[in-house]
Amino acid sequence: MNASSMMVATDAIAVAAQMGRLDFISAVLASLSVLIVVASFPLFFFLRGRAEKVAREAADEYLKAATSTVEREAAKRLEEMLPKMVQDYVELARNNAVSPEQADEIAAAQEEGE
Repeated sequence: MNASSMMVATDAIAVAAQMGRLDFISAVLASLSVLIVVASFPLFFFLRGRAEKVAREAADEYLKAATSTVEREAAKRLEEMLPKMVQDYVELARNNAVSPEQADEIAAAQEEGE
């Protein structure tokens, strides 16, 4: 920019300031920015709600997949462990068996409150 164009721009600003045009432009710009701020609130709340909904749906989908995987793995592990558990239970029942006489004594003691 040369000096003459700077003077023209300065003169245009000075003339606009003297005529009151800068005050009008400032008021219009301020009103426009207030309008933009007020209009942004509904958009913010809409976007926040939409983001929560999308996140909730994604989390639900992930949890359903994880739940079904855990259920399958648990059933598989139980099926693998079942023969050993039955064998251990049978062994426990054999080793810790109570004779009928001992059972009668225990029942009689419980009835008497001893």
